[in-house]
Amino acid sequence: MRGTLRSVSWDLDEFDRTLQSLSAGSRAGYHRDVLAFQKFCDVSPFRNGTEPSRPGDVTRAWIRSYVAHRSNDGCSSSTIARSLSVLRRYFSWALLTERTEHDPTTGISAPRGSRRLPRVLSAEELDRLIDVEPHTAWDLRDRAIVELLYGSGLRVAELCGMNPGSVECQRLSVTVVGKGAKERMVPISAPAAQAWNRWIDARPGCLADGGDMLAAFVNRRGRRITPRDVRRVIDLR
Repeated sequence: MRGTLRSVSWDLDEFDRTLQSLSAGSRAGYHRDVLAFQKFCDVSPFRNGTEPSRPGDVTRAWIRSYVAHRSNDGCSSSTIARSLSVLRRYFSWALLTERTEHDPTTGISAPRGSRRLPRVLSAEELDRLIDVEPHTAWDLRDRAIVELLYGSGLRVAELCGMNPGSVECQRLSVTVVGKGAKERMVPISAPAAQAWNRWIDARPGCLADGGDMLAAFVNRRGRRITPRDVRRVIDLR
């Protein structure tokens, strides 16, 4: 009957068993995405009496039509890319298990989303970040992070990769590793150098047993900070 999902012929239960290494949420997401494609095959206006009833019936034209359908439905590029990734995994499994003789997802790419420009902080927001008076060693760390990011224009990844010897306060400069693993020297402001010195003096007390001695900035577990840690610092100030 048209409109009824044909899970048996698609062997979705067998496919699900190959996903045991994933979390329960991820497995459920994979299941939903394959079912969504099956439903599309049942109700799509693209059908002309040759709608797929099993993996081997699916052509690249059907995959392209599905991608266009998701895009026309207003799905984001990341959502479409995720759905296409799931279908790639499904059809790779179907090919490996001889449920199909071809992989219809080969050569199909998701539409590219527009890249959004980062939001620039207002003067008031920047003042609020800088004007927080440090009271603890962690406050000193946060102040140094903010001063280096916004006073010197460092990238977050560059800041996370700094080591204790990266800053030359007398020359008001910092050496960081940028894109392509290339070193670059960046001038820093006097307030940034001062904030750095205060943090470096307080840093030993923040290194728990086994802490990362090579990291300039550490999190509360004594490990090198990550971009997510930096985002928390900015959001909390």
